[in-house]
Amino acid sequence: MKKKTIIILISILSTCLFPLSVVKANSVTDNLFTGGSAYFVFDLEQYDILIANLTSFNENAEFSMFLINSRPLDESLQTEHVVAEGLNMSYNATIGQIYYLKIYLSANGPATFQLIITRNGENFDVIRYYIPQIPGFPLEFLIISMLGGFGIVIFIWKRKKKEI
Repeated sequence: MKKKTIIILISILSTCLFPLSVVKANSVTDNLFTGGSAYFVFDLEQYDILIANLTSFNENAEFSMFLINSRPLDESLQTEHVVAEGLNMSYNATIGQIYYLKIYLSANGPATFQLIITRNGENFDVIRYYIPQIPGFPLEFLIISMLGGFGIVIFIWKRKKKEI
């Protein structure tokens, strides 16, 4: 019984420490530093019409936005996978697949932006996509969370060992 309790406790803690960031498309507001990128992932079916608009709250900031049809593995941008670009883009999906939206701040940061995405005229959920090699991945948070989780497990294990 105690093993099950510990396993359940660890499972609950790990889901609390590593949440997925699902945000509504009409409320995506984020901040980037110069040279930083933000990625979002979503799926489109064939003939879906995607409209994405990026608004900067810093008038001097130089943002770029790219729609990519293959999974990005690092910060470099393979131009053969870019299907649309611009701060106001419209894209008609020719095939149903997963797409990635890259927002890049090239100069005058840090800056805050607002992203509005609609599919077929309706807002929909997008997921923030992190790549460990890309700046912006919460690596420090991940390490601290893992150390905290291990610390809790060791604390419970030592406490249990003293009781025996």
